[in-house]
Amino acid sequence: MRTTCADGIRGLKKQDVCAKGKLAEGHVFHRKTLKEFAARMNEAHGNRRTKAVGSYKCHKITVWRVLRKRLKMKPYVIQLVQQLKQEDYGKCMNYATFMQESMEDETMADRLIFSDESTFHISGKVNRYNSRIWGTEKSFTVIDHERDSAKVNSVFCAISSRKLYGPFFFSERSVTSNVYLDLLEVWFMPQLDSDSTDYIFLQDGAPPHWSTEVRTFLNQHLPKRRIGRSGDADDVFCSWPPISPNLTPCDFFSKGLCERDGVCATHVQNS
Repeated sequence: MRTTCADGIRGLKKQDVCAKGKLAEGHVFHRKTLKEFAARMNEAHGNRRTKAVGSYKCHKITVWRVLRKRLKMKPYVIQLVQQLKQEDYGKCMNYATFMQESMEDETMADRLIFSDESTFHISGKVNRYNSRIWGTEKSFTVIDHERDSAKVNSVFCAISSRKLYGPFFFSERSVTSNVYLDLLEVWFMPQLDSDSTDYIFLQDGAPPHWSTEVRTFLNQHLPKRRIGRSGDADDVFCSWPPISPNLTPCDFFSKGLCERDGVCATHVQNS
């Protein structure tokens, strides 16, 4: 919308109807005019908004003031997100309420085991949305961007308040339910059981986690000790909410640690 409004404003400026930010003689935004203007802006989409703005002969500053101050409009950036169904809102609220109440137990945080999978580029490319650089001055470092750089297919990592599990590098090109089940049975669960018998395993709703084989194994091995996507027959501590943002320590600590220390690059060079 920012580009569209800018184009419309430039069109108004070319008409040279107003000068020095003042309205042309006899041109006033009446209430009826405001309603018509708002209706055209709400109904128009894309380039049609340029024509909607262009029909009112006024200075660009006047258009901006009407949009922002009189009509209380804002220039929103288009984003693609997953749709939440009506019943999903209640599930998300129930999850947040349940976890907030559970955190009143002082031992709850120490029992949680967060887990996640990710893909890493070995050229130094990082996820700028999750990365933060702390310093007294703004950094102006420039690095070369390598297109289609080599990357590690998939890496599994888990973290608790006491220990970091992994990273575990999958040799397969994609993580299927059978591959993920082998990871749990052979590598991950034996470590958890040797460290403690009182923990809660958290995983997101990725397709490999939702397979019947994986859910059957976790129901038998971790009854009432798992947070994840679940069905009516699953025995979980708490169900993972639909379309969750999945903001866990794995996103903000362990992945950044692997990228910073070059763990993934070393793995690719040695493999």
